[in-house]
Amino acid sequence: MILYIVRHGKAKSEQEDPSRSLTDEGKEETRRIASFLKKYGVQADEIWHSTKKRAEETAEILKSQSGLTAAMKAKDHLAPNSQPHIVYDEILKENKNVMIVGHLPFLDRLVSLFITGDEMKGIVKFKESAVAILEQDVPPAWRIAGHITPEMAGGL
Repeated sequence: MILYIVRHGKAKSEQEDPSRSLTDEGKEETRRIASFLKKYGVQADEIWHSTKKRAEETAEILKSQSGLTAAMKAKDHLAPNSQPHIVYDEILKENKNVMIVGHLPFLDRLVSLFITGDEMKGIVKFKESAVAILEQDVPPAWRIAGHITPEMAGGL
């Protein structure tokens, strides 16, 4: 199994846009990440995203620009303060390659839970539009197979 854990792209401030849609820069950075993932053979059966607009927009760009045909699913339990154990258990039951688009601090805690078994370890620092790629090693162990930032994917 492969997991692509993605932080949403840069979003507008709440004052500028109460729904916090992506900025032009956030869209561009996400496009660069998607192109990078396409070049290196992204393999996701499903794309899960939070119900917040910035995460849904990020997921849509990733899907369209990377050539994925995966089904997109909005999930209530991918919000900033959601409990990572819910997603952890769901992933283990699904046994699929999944791209998860969400928010901090949830994503930090989710990656820590998969890698160390302790959601509070804080082992990955997510910039906007960044991706942590996790692979299942010998079950139930997981490892970080990669970490990609917009800067690494090209551009600024």
